[in-house]
Amino acid sequence: MIQQSNPVIVKIVEPPHDPTGISDVIIGAIGLTGFIVLLALLVGLMFGGILYWFRRRSAYGPP
Repeated sequence: MIQQSNPVIVKIVEPPHDPTGISDVIIGAIGLTGFIVLLALLVGLMFGGILYWFRRRSAYGPP
């Protein structure tokens, strides 16, 4: 005689959705890149201003 076994029930669970889509990642990357570019421009302008001031001051010689 063959015994009947209990049926196996498989529950398929969908993976959780990522709340950040590709557009959010791209916008964040562009924002970070823009911030870094603006920071580099600001530092470059400050460095150039310091060099201009230093060379202009030293061009007149000691008093």
